[in-house]
Amino acid sequence: MNAELKVKDLMARSVVAIDYDATVHSALDIMMADKLSCLPVLADNGVCIGMLALPDLMPIASESDHLLDEASDGVMDRLWVIDVMRERFGSDQVNEFMTDDPVLIDEESTVSHAAELMLSNGIHHLPVVDSDRQLLGIISSMDLLRAIVSSNVQPT
Repeated sequence: MNAELKVKDLMARSVVAIDYDATVHSALDIMMADKLSCLPVLADNGVCIGMLALPDLMPIASESDHLLDEASDGVMDRLWVIDVMRERFGSDQVNEFMTDDPVLIDEESTVSHAAELMLSNGIHHLPVVDSDRQLLGIISSMDLLRAIVSSNVQPT
């Protein structure tokens, strides 16, 4: 992979994001509809203030597993569990579950730097922002892997 390759060369410019005061239910709907594992979280002024990733929602998953264990295998019971989960967490806001102060990167950074940030922070996505933290795009570990594969370079 070309060491001089920039984040702007690989990032996705069309990014699905969510407002900080949106509900968890709407975030899950978006994630399911768009097959996403995370969403950048934006303040009213468009500044990227967080990331909501599926692992952030583990408390909800844990609660739903507990409820499913208590329910029998009947379809009505499972629907009841879904209704209970929506009632309990449907109105919770994204900002209650998101990762605050996300690791950000600018579009002029090298792809190598993006990879270092992902590795050192144990994350798979970096919001790409301008100097005012306005969201410009997102780069993922899959973007980095695609670049490696397309360059026919063997990783060390």
